[in-house]
Amino acid sequence: GEEPGWRGYLLDGFLAKSQGLRGSAIVATLWWVWHVPLFLVLGVTPSFPSFLEMVGHSLLIDTFFILSGRNLLCAMLYHQGVSINFMFFNPQTKSLLGLTILLVLAVAARWHAHRKIPIGVPRAADSCRETRSVLGNRS
Repeated sequence: GEEPGWRGYLLDGFLAKSQGLRGSAIVATLWWVWHVPLFLVLGVTPSFPSFLEMVGHSLLIDTFFILSGRNLLCAMLYHQGVSINFMFFNPQTKSLLGLTILLVLAVAARWHAHRKIPIGVPRAADSCRETRSVLGNRS
C-alpha cells in the first residue's frame, strides 16, 4: 500500500489547503519518480511517454479518491489494476492515440472532481471528532 501515503497523507494535505489540482500534479510527478527504480529492475526504460501514462493514471486515482469521499480503498484498487495491467498485459510500445485518450480523460475527470467537490470540506473522521467534542462540551 502506497496509497495511504500518496493520497491519504500528501494529496489530502493539499486538499485541506484548497490546493487539490496543484497537489495532484505534485503527487503524479513524485509517483512516477518513485516507480522509476521498479521500471529499471523490470528492464523498462523510463521515458516521457511512460511519465505521461503514469500522470494520467495518477490523476484518475486522485479523481476516484476525491469522488468516493476520500476512500483509500478506491485508490488502492485502481492502483492494483494498473499494476496488474503493467505486469501482465503491458506492451513495450505505447500507442500515441491511447496515451492521448488517457490524458484527455484523466485531465477532464480530475477537473470535474475539482469543480464538483468542495475541496476544503473536512473528512468524515474529522467531522466525527468535531461532533464528539461539541457533544462532550455540552455535558
